[in-house]
Amino acid sequence: LGDLMGIRPALILANGLTALGALTSSLLSWGSSEVVWTVILVSRIVLGVGVGGNYPLSAAKAAESGKDIQVDAVQAANQAARAFFLARTWSAGTIHGCPSLAVLAQW
Repeated sequence: LGDLMGIRPALILANGLTALGALTSSLLSWGSSEVVWTVILVSRIVLGVGVGGNYPLSAAKAAESGKDIQVDAVQAANQAARAFFLARTWSAGTIHGCPSLAVLAQW
């Protein structure tokens, strides 16, 4: 889609689908249980398509905007390792850090 429309318009569309899916999931789910589950199912599919399009389009946009910047291989590997480390440990730190803080607060 990014090749057909261009990266920026496709990214705007993907972000719009993400927002639409999130808003419909949270604001339009009332009524009988069948209606609620149908609305949640459809809106989560729309949300998933938006997020699924956002991820590769963001990477393509970042690669396109960074063409002119010269980075050596070691610096690029260090930046990728830092990003990977933060992405993998952020949630673990949140999950394990909050109970630890609660224990320290009582101590």
